[in-house]
Amino acid sequence: MRVEKKSLKTVIFTDNLKIIGQIHILPQERLTDFLTDSALIFLPLTNAEIRTVIDDKIIAKTKFLNLNKSEVTIIYPADDEK
Repeated sequence: MRVEKKSLKTVIFTDNLKIIGQIHILPQERLTDFLTDSALIFLPLTNAEIRTVIDDKIIAKTKFLNLNKSEVTIIYPADDEK
């Protein structure tokens, strides 16, 4: 059975990286709800772009990335970016 999800473009910072990619959450779910799910160890992202924090240089692009949630220092919806 397939579960419909909405795609949310996010900006994620780790200690050394900036990652821009799509997280897929349930339509009624908030990003905070998704992140606080204790069963979730990795954040699956699609269409991810990995950049250095220092100079914002692109170091990799991938269609799928599984990011360990414990590495995340900051995350926010890209639509909130000014």
